[in-house]
Amino acid sequence: MRTSTTHYTQEVDRKVQMKIFHELAEEIYPLFEQYQIAYPIIKIRRMRARWGTCQYRKGVIILNSRLIERPREFVKYVLVHEFAHFVQPNHSKAFYKVIEEVMPNWKGIVAHEKENFANR
Repeated sequence: MRTSTTHYTQEVDRKVQMKIFHELAEEIYPLFEQYQIAYPIIKIRRMRARWGTCQYRKGVIILNSRLIERPREFVKYVLVHEFAHFVQPNHSKAFYKVIEEVMPNWKGIVAHEKENFANR
């Protein structure tokens, strides 16, 4: 039985996305070694309202499939944000301190995303 062309294209796209997301996560992970966290399972899902989510108890980061359309630095920020949840599971001051330590320019990256890509 043959797979439809659309399904095949989606499967290839998903594999390419996973490869790219894993490459970026592997760049980010060493920044969190000081916190002694395990390398997470990375999953992709189409989401309406979030770029990513972290299931810190399960060691899973889920990324929005549309994140692949965003600038590389913003994807890295989303990964840093989700990795930070393994250190601080909430959005407390301590959480943002972790982000600041590993990505001091995060506010500029987020501002650039909001200014240039918010309506896409």
